[in-house]
Order: sequence, then C-alpha cells, then structure tokens
Amino acid sequence: MEVPYAFHQRILESPKNRDLLEGVFSDILGRSIKVTTILGGRPQRREDIANIEIAADDEIIRAAAEIFNSETVN
Repeated sequence: MEVPYAFHQRILESPKNRDLLEGVFSDILGRSIKVTTILGGRPQRREDIANIEIAADDEIIRAAAEIFNSETVN
C-alpha cells in the first residue's frame, strides 16, 4: 500500500493497525493477506480535485451528508 507521508506509514505499520487491516482484507477476499507499505509522493493538486469530485458522487458520502445536514461546497 502506497502512502504519501511517513506519519501514515508509521501508523499503518503498527502491529495493532496492521493486524486489523490484514484481518479485514483477508475476510473480504477470503484468503490470507499481508499488508506492507511504501512511502510515495503526495498526489498532485489536479488529482486531489478529481478525487473530491468522485467522492461527491459516492453513496456513503451522500448518506453522511444527509445525516449531518451538510451541503456540498464547490
């Protein structure tokens, strides 16, 4: 798994969090999964904006917005 910051890498590689991730991925995929992380670069701004646009169309995001009475801000 590629992460943009060393902080994220340290958090994900802690035994408690790694075991949790591996357990969830293993349950979903039906086989044993081992998680490793590598430090990557920060996404470019254009990619950040594209990800936000995709997230706005996500059913979970819409449900959360409805629960918290929030509005989408462009």
